[in-house]
Amino acid sequence: MSNSISLVVSKDVLLAALSNAQLVISNRNVMQILNNVKLSVSYNQLTVAATDLDIIITEIIQVEAGVEGVLTVNAKALGDIIRKMPDNRIEINGNSDSGRMQIKSGNCKFSIPCINAEEFPDINCEDAVIELPITSTNFIYMLNKTKFASSTNEVHYNLMGINVSTRDDGYLIATAANGHKLARVDSNI
Repeated sequence: MSNSISLVVSKDVLLAALSNAQLVISNRNVMQILNNVKLSVSYNQLTVAATDLDIIITEIIQVEAGVEGVLTVNAKALGDIIRKMPDNRIEINGNSDSGRMQIKSGNCKFSIPCINAEEFPDINCEDAVIELPITSTNFIYMLNKTKFASSTNEVHYNLMGINVSTRDDGYLIATAANGHKLARVDSNI
């Protein structure tokens, strides 16, 4: 893939994808590249990806693609610029060889640095895709009922999440523990 991208996208759609990607980006990253989002353009789709090497978020949105390619850009800077754009139609042109990305909307033009995507960690997670026949309402209910028991202390890193697993008899199980509390919710799927 080339080191250049060119696309036209809706402000609201891109801003939602960037907001989701920023959920995994920490202010204390050891590797500077982890402050970036990876933007991949192909077949009129933009894939926005972010990682902290433990958690991966990818989102695919529809765009009008001009040049298909991939590069990375600082997530906070891009999100702040997109948020302040006056129009809903945003044009993005970037080239990591020149090290710049131009963002245009209405009469506003911004230029920010971008980096070649080869430095971005490989976040291929195609093998991790699991499809479950559960409604989003039921899944969110399970997470909300167990999240109080997960740890918020970074010292207990292995207790900071919610374990979601399945049983052979068709049940989905959400479990969380922080050393003092334990929560478990089962749902028949």
